[in-house]
Amino acid sequence: MKISFNNSFVHCINKLDIMKKLLLIILIIAFFINVLYTFGYQGEPMSQVEFLSRTLGSIIIGTVICIKLMNKK
Repeated sequence: MKISFNNSFVHCINKLDIMKKLLLIILIIAFFINVLYTFGYQGEPMSQVEFLSRTLGSIIIGTVICIKLMNKK
């Protein structure tokens, strides 16, 4: 007995994979913008805690996103 998949179902799954990759790429762009904002900030001085939390948070989130994108290949 041969099982055949519905083409629309497979097409829908392919669209979801593309959407997930697109979302991750958008999050990477937001990560870079946040890092650039943190280092290019010219307003009142940030406290050390705020600066470190923004920087480390961005780096951790960016790393997790890159790892997920590499696993999607």
